[in-house]
Amino acid sequence: MREYTGWHFTASATEGRDGWPLQAVERLPKGTKPELCEAGLHASRRALDALRYAPGPFVSRVRLSGVVVVGDDKACGTVRTRLAGPVDVSRELRLFAADCAERVLPIFERERPGDLRPREAIETARRDVTGDATDEELDAAWDAAWAAGAAAGAAARAAAWAAAGAAAWDAAGAAVWAARDAAWDAAWAAAWAAARDAAWDAGDAARDAAGDAECRWQEAELTRALLAALEEGE
Repeated sequence: MREYTGWHFTASATEGRDGWPLQAVERLPKGTKPELCEAGLHASRRALDALRYAPGPFVSRVRLSGVVVVGDDKACGTVRTRLAGPVDVSRELRLFAADCAERVLPIFERERPGDLRPREAIETARRDVTGDATDEELDAAWDAAWAAGAAAGAAARAAAWAAAGAAAWDAAGAAVWAARDAAWDAAWAAAWAAARDAAWDAGDAARDAAGDAECRWQEAELTRALLAALEEGE
């Protein structure tokens, strides 16, 4: 393949992994053969896939060219051209995490009606995006949502833990690995798992369809948010 357009996340607006300087056009040293996960300038076609590998909350839209090696969820090439970005999408990712968690709240609330702890944790996470939540409120929201999950069944626990993950991603934790681990892994993985659990009784096909549908929604919503952020950042 000669060209591949996708997403690329970095920990800062000026450097990639290992201090690689971000430029409008980046090139591998002459004679270096691109190899997935080993050597090369990487990107992922899907926003969800790119976020799995993200070292931080700065995103760019990029095009790989030259010699391009394509894998299942990412590619690497000898040339990477930055089409837009990098922009800091901490705010967008935090809201996305809260949205993912909220979508599975009905699973929790069906099993534990009247227990509002996960819902309140999500509301706290959203207020934190605008600077209206205190550190004490964030800590309390995290503790409450996790306590609610501990008292619930498997599907409901996933929903509560997703809420806890969204609430835990405060402004200070939005940098580098803390951002990805607290907001992304908890919200995305728990939302997908809970969506599958919701269809468990209907059999394997329905369960897989529910999980796939949730992933499609997440990909579409995340892509929309990132594109809007890039357009606003121009």
